[in-house]
Amino acid sequence: MAPWGRAELQRDAAQAAGIHPDTLRNWRARGEEGGKRNAPFVEFLGALTRAEAEAEERAVKALGDAFEDDWRAASEYLGRRHPDRWSPQDRIHGQVKHEHEVSDELDREIERLMAELGASEEASPAQDPED
Repeated sequence: MAPWGRAELQRDAAQAAGIHPDTLRNWRARGEEGGKRNAPFVEFLGALTRAEAEAEERAVKALGDAFEDDWRAASEYLGRRHPDRWSPQDRIHGQVKHEHEVSDELDREIERLMAELGASEEASPAQDPED
């Protein structure tokens, strides 16, 4: 089987086949344009689309087969298919309080550092940038 059918991501498949990801994008774009002069790219895009569909089909089958042996596969499926009934309901609820205090404290620290910096610049002689 060609690497296009085995790869999870097109970029990974392109790299596995020695094709730069930009080249893959260009080939796909030309396939989507269609037309007689792009016929090889149209054919390529069709093969790529079929390979993606076959990979998805295999993944769905593997997930279905895993239901028998691993409850987590069934849980994952149900959680994604019916999230209102089966997804984890771990949500954090809360409210941020006193956010202005952090901002005020930060402003005071900046002012202090600027004053300290200004004092140290006044205490040392200015240097000529040409030196």
